Amino acid sequence: MIGFKEEEILGKPAAILYTSSDRAEHIPERELVAALETGIAINERYHIRKDGTIFWASGLVYPLFDDGRHLGFVKILRNYTTTKLVQDKILEDGELAELKHLVLIKELETSERRLNLAVESSNIGIWDLDSVTSKAVTSSRHAEIFGYDPSKQWSSDLFLKHVIPDDRPQAVEALKAGWENGAVDVQLRIRKQGSNAIRWIHVKGEVV
Repeated sequence: MIGFKEEEILGKPAAILYTSSDRAEHIPERELVAALETGIAINERYHIRKDGTIFWASGLVYPLFDDGRHLGFVKILRNYTTTKLVQDKILEDGELAELKHLVLIKELETSERRLNLAVESSNIGIWDLDSVTSKAVTSSRHAEIFGYDPSKQWSSDLFLKHVIPDDRPQAVEALKAGWENGAVDVQLRIRKQGSNAIRWIHVKGEVV
């Protein structure tokens, strides 16, 4: 997406991927501050490739922590250049409207594949909970963290059963608050299925 080889980009400031006008307004630094203060920074703007060309992308910036120590940041980028170009045009006829629809579907599929790759390589467990059925779709790493069979249907009730009794009220309150204010951010202790060992987990999420 950005055109750099690994050895060319490692150690360089992330600001080199931003336009000169955004750098002048300190957008890269402001995004990091926002992510550190709120847990996430969301943005849509142009970025720059190695060859100087620009692309329109939707970005999510998350802070990384280890036992409360701030290590750095992760940014997930989705390239929406074609969508941006189509959206900026005046829809003159049905053909252009159909093109816009097809482009959105194609880029959504591509974005989903990239996100799945990012999730699996990051070693983070993911669950996507349906608010109506209380059932969830989970990643393979998620199953490993909690020690359950990936074929078993995950749910908020099953999640709470893994949380140790002392932390369960806090977990219930965090989930309830998530539905009310749109975000979940809580650290809890759980027991992995078939084990008495206790492990700490950090649960972060947002309501869509």
